[in-house]
Amino acid sequence: MKKQLKIDAVKQAPHLIWNSFIDVIARNYSEIEDNQRSAHLVFLYDVEVQNGGHMQYFENHRATRLNETMQALMLLGANCQATILEDAGRQFLSKKRKIIRSIFEYVEIAREGEFNLFDQRYHQCTPDLTLCLQAHLHNHLPDYIEFV
Repeated sequence: MKKQLKIDAVKQAPHLIWNSFIDVIARNYSEIEDNQRSAHLVFLYDVEVQNGGHMQYFENHRATRLNETMQALMLLGANCQATILEDAGRQFLSKKRKIIRSIFEYVEIAREGEFNLFDQRYHQCTPDLTLCLQAHLHNHLPDYIEFV
């Protein structure tokens, strides 16, 4: 799925390109085209880690598409984040995990800090994932936006 933007509207409000890109990649995995999935996976990973760290990422997504997300990170030039996700994924998969059922249980587990080191490393990476996504959009604009 691509977003259609009127050229005149973009001239008045260039941010519409970025907003439309995010609208495309924030959709469900099954709703986007194959060539958009790498950006989707990188965006999803970034949003989850920025919001609640690797613990939240794994709690919400388990190890679903872990390898595909690492490949997507490398494709977008985020090798630092790909290495961290690989390490964090290995930690996540190292033991059986129960699904957290309440916010109280989440907070209790989060306080143990199992993924804190990965979160710290993540925030030290350059370039950050927003810059990687911006570069990707710049290089693949026709995959996401159709100007009318």
